[in-house]
Amino acid sequence: MHIVACHVGTRCCCDIKAVCCVVGPAGAPRDVQIVSNGSSAAAVCWQLPNRSEWNGYLRGCVVHYRSLKPTMSPFTAVNMTDITQPCIVIDELQPSGEYEVSISCFNAACLGPFSDGLQFTVNDDVLETPPTSVSAVPVNSTSIQVSFLPPQFTERSDLYYVITATRTVTSNVTSQVIDDERISAGTVAVHGRLFNDSKHSDYVDGLDKFSEYYVTVQCVTDNAAGPVSSAVTVRTLDDGMYVLPLHILHEQKFA
Repeated sequence: MHIVACHVGTRCCCDIKAVCCVVGPAGAPRDVQIVSNGSSAAAVCWQLPNRSEWNGYLRGCVVHYRSLKPTMSPFTAVNMTDITQPCIVIDELQPSGEYEVSISCFNAACLGPFSDGLQFTVNDDVLETPPTSVSAVPVNSTSIQVSFLPPQFTERSDLYYVITATRTVTSNVTSQVIDDERISAGTVAVHGRLFNDSKHSDYVDGLDKFSEYYVTVQCVTDNAAGPVSSAVTVRTLDDGMYVLPLHILHEQKFA
């Protein structure tokens, strides 16, 4: 019997020599799940369609996946011919990238329907821990210098840091933080590129003079943000006061 092209889930077309017509599987794979998720790979598992929907014997499955963010890509197809192992590891994924996967089974005739698309975000090891060794020192009445140590990473071009300085509101009566909470009276954020995992320093300008700020640092990508570091406090200087930046002080000390 010679089988020619058919439509998914419908009766296949046969030539005049065929004694019967066959169809592809009537049902899609079930319970598609992401069972593990690393920084560049994800393991996808599923259950086969109900046996009554096979329309013959299943010859395998096709896994379709594509990137959704940061850029959308066409579907990539991977054939699985061992139906006793309904799992596959999709590798070479981008950390923090968003992806979609769907699966279809096929018999001797053709493909059956695809499962509903399952979207997932690839884990990013760098974004699992906050920056450490955060410190902040005043430079003048409107600027501070913040230093921190980012999580370890290698060969990344999509990592950034965000330094956030938040000024607190104090009560005129009690001179304490209102409700003992860090209530914002103004926030200034500085973004920068992370080129390596060595210690970084940056300046936050445009602050209020002689004011206390809570300073935090976090690592981000275009798609996700990591945890925020523990906050440190710093107070800007009053008018006329000035502190040399740390790197200048260091150079003068050993001059």
